[in-house]
Parts: sequence; C-alpha cells; structure tokens
Amino acid sequence: MEGHEVAQRFAAQDGVASVAPPTVNPAGDTALFNVIPASGPGKAATEDLVRSLRGSAGALEKDTGSEILITGQTALIIDFSHTLDKALLPYLALVVGLAFLLLMVVFRSLLVPFKAALGFLLSVGAALGAVVAVFQQGHLAGLFGIDQPGPIVRAAPGGRLPGGLWSGTRTRWDC
Repeated sequence: MEGHEVAQRFAAQDGVASVAPPTVNPAGDTALFNVIPASGPGKAATEDLVRSLRGSAGALEKDTGSEILITGQTALIIDFSHTLDKALLPYLALVVGLAFLLLMVVFRSLLVPFKAALGFLLSVGAALGAVVAVFQQGHLAGLFGIDQPGPIVRAAPGGRLPGGLWSGTRTRWDC
C-alpha cells in the first residue's frame, strides 16, 4: 500500500477535514501524515477522532505491514488529560488521608481532622466548579473578560499556559 492510499484511508474517517501529503524520510521507511480534524483541538469530536484513528490503526498495520502511531500535540494533550483524570482521586485520597492522620495525632480528636478534610474537599470542588462554570460554560465570562468559553485543558506541560488560553490572551491583547 502506497503513502497516498494510507492518506486516503485517513481522509475517509468521519471528522477529518484534510490529510496533508505524507512526508517520507530519506531512507523511505517512515512516513509522517498530518491529519487535520474538522473540529477544534479542544472539542469532544476531535477526541473521538483520535480514538477512531487509533482504533483503525490495527487494520492499517495489517494492510501495510507498518507500525501506525497516532500522536501530535492534540493526541498528547488527550492522553495526558486521561492520565490526570485517573490520578486525581488517588492523589486526593492520599493527601486527605495523610492530612487526616496528621491532624488526628496533633489534636487527638476525630472531629477536627474530619472538618478539615471536608473543608479541603469542598474547597477543591468549589474551585474546580467555578473554573468550569466560568471558562467552559461561560457563566459570568464577561465579568472576567472571557470572549469565548471553551473546553478546559487540564494541564500545561512545561509550565506554559494551555494553548487555548494563550491564543485567547494573544488575540485579545495583540494589536
């Protein structure tokens, strides 16, 4: 199977806007395809497309005899978000559990650590809920200068601002 045939198979997927011609390395044993989704990088449809492309990779591998990997900035953010989603509850349980034990030893009481743990969990829930309400759902967005609410990128690798927030900042303040 030639590179253009693989590109056609990618382009046939629902949600694909276009597929750039493959870039082949000098040895001719690796090709890079740039698949552009019809939806934006933070949309659920794009996440579904990444899952669909990864699901169809097995059939492409059988047809081509090549290893097919679906990667890129959007796919990495999706993977990283899922990793964080799986780690959040164990992390909170560890932090709250250790804080509860420490406060129980210090105050020799169950009520004080219970109230502190409950207060911590309620404040985390309120903070996350406020972020979703303002930045994702757009409630009070005008008050905070949010022009267009959208999905929340859960992490910023390397300490940088998430792409959507950064591009919104640049759009708003650049001349």
